[in-house]
Amino acid sequence: MVLAACGASAALVPSRVAAAESDGEVGIAWEAPSGCPDREVIVRRVSDALADATPGLGAGWQVHGRVQPGRVDGWVLVLELRSPHAAPGAPAAERTLSARDCDDLGEAAAVAIAIALDDASKEREGATSDAVPVGVAASEGGSRGAAADPVPDRAASAEVAAERTREPVRLAVAADGVLDSASLGGLGWGASLEVSGWWRRFGVGGYGLWLAPRATELGSGQQAEFSLLGGGLRLCHRAPADWLWVSPCLGAELASFGADSAGLRAGRDVSDLWFAGTASVAFGSRVLGALGVHSRVELVLPIGRQEYLVDDQVLHSVPAATLRWLVGIDAGGG
Repeated sequence: MVLAACGASAALVPSRVAAAESDGEVGIAWEAPSGCPDREVIVRRVSDALADATPGLGAGWQVHGRVQPGRVDGWVLVLELRSPHAAPGAPAAERTLSARDCDDLGEAAAVAIAIALDDASKEREGATSDAVPVGVAASEGGSRGAAADPVPDRAASAEVAAERTREPVRLAVAADGVLDSASLGGLGWGASLEVSGWWRRFGVGGYGLWLAPRATELGSGQQAEFSLLGGGLRLCHRAPADWLWVSPCLGAELASFGADSAGLRAGRDVSDLWFAGTASVAFGSRVLGALGVHSRVELVLPIGRQEYLVDDQVLHSVPAATLRWLVGIDAGGG
């Protein structure tokens, strides 16, 4: 089934993509279905790829990228690169990249464009004064002569771009403050520490959770304290984003729910098993290198719902659902 690419091509408005001190500009047009990186994202990624490039690299170049579904699976990107020195009417240099993840094509496009501009710059520096301008691609079946395609080996360049976008497993660590609405019979606070591994957009994390004891007063110096100590697992998917990522997660939690008596006649301390399913959505952004900030809203659904009694009166009943809000910092994970 062929899916039509959504969104018309952006106008070829020059966008500054070289280093900050550079006067070089390259025009970027971009066509991609909804859910793939848009033109603004591509411009920023090309800018990052050329951050250390020679000032002026890319001046006057025109780049046109088209993303479309692959015949079998994944996505295909067709890049057309036109040099400002190309003869009028000469065909643009073209390369094709493919990936299973549409967002990976955005990364590959930025790397491929940077490679092409760098190759073209080197070709031009080494060309003789009577050579055909860099960027003129030979017509199919024609003689290339002294003409230089800015991508002299498209297959090799595509492999380099794809290699640079392959993501190894990345480790991330997060520390959070926690507010819990009702697990302990009322608003409670605590802390959480999570270690996770990420591959592409998918992550698996294990976390520890502690909710500080919350006291329920019974009068006459009598009270009961409820606390929670345990941990769980989360399976997450991080949606494509440039500066603000969104990550929905599903998980399970296993903990010890403690109920301690203080001043109760014939009172006893108990520790019960707490098991719950979780569903959450996290939002975050990088702030300094690998260091980021994030916030998570989590729905907790306890499986066992114990009741805690004093003189046959229910002092606390584990709720059917509770909400948690986590805010913290993280490092790693991309």
